[in-house]
Amino acid sequence: AIGISLVILFQLSQRGFINTTEDEVKLDPLAIIFPALLLFTGALVLLRLLPWVLRLVGWLMTKARGMSAALPGWH
Repeated sequence: AIGISLVILFQLSQRGFINTTEDEVKLDPLAIIFPALLLFTGALVLLRLLPWVLRLVGWLMTKARGMSAALPGWH
């Protein structure tokens, strides 16, 4: 999904979002698909990174003095 998003972004930057030929104005279909694909890719990346971030936060909370920092992470 990340690779597809990068390819679409590259193509849009090369071709432009709106094509104007003679008297017609055409919207590129990739300009419509790209935002949805970008959100989907961002969600996938977030789901992959979130467990690592939460483990790091939990580890940091256990290293802090006192139980007041560690208890919210364990609950």
